[in-house]
Amino acid sequence: MEQLSAVRAACSEALGRPVDRDSLPSARDDGREAGGGGWSGFLVGAGCLTVLLGVVGIWLYGLIALVG
Repeated sequence: MEQLSAVRAACSEALGRPVDRDSLPSARDDGREAGGGGWSGFLVGAGCLTVLLGVVGIWLYGLIALVG
């Protein structure tokens, strides 16, 4: 048990905040690690929208070809 306390104290010192086994680890408030957003979020959203529109377009083309 003393070894666990020593490891927890060392981790708390290295992270600069208290470490508790009952709490979930949180990301730093740097922005990048905390989910940041910015250009990467925009590009991911634009890529998902492009794929979605492509799938819907192919589906509609197939439906029109099937009916027509």
